[in-house]
Amino acid sequence: MPTLRTEGGFTGQGITCSAVVLTELRPTGPVEMAQVPIGVDNTGSGLPGADDSVEGSFTDIRRNQGFAVRYSGSKAFTDRWERKGDRYVPIGPSQVPEC
Repeated sequence: MPTLRTEGGFTGQGITCSAVVLTELRPTGPVEMAQVPIGVDNTGSGLPGADDSVEGSFTDIRRNQGFAVRYSGSKAFTDRWERKGDRYVPIGPSQVPEC
């Protein structure tokens, strides 16, 4: 099925967060498959220890199976996602800073 990739985010109190939403376009209607955090920057918050700034990009895309998101910035790591039924879910805990 065709899939839409839309991106959105917000900034509040010096913290910026963004995510990608994957929506599969089915004959019965659109189905949200995943919300993937794609960027976090808390360096403007002024909070002690707020030094995280990461941005992700999709990689290793395997049609109808899964994908990876490679993050770079203040930390470098990769999160992997796999398809489970009607959704893509992360494999294990993410290292993306909380938003």
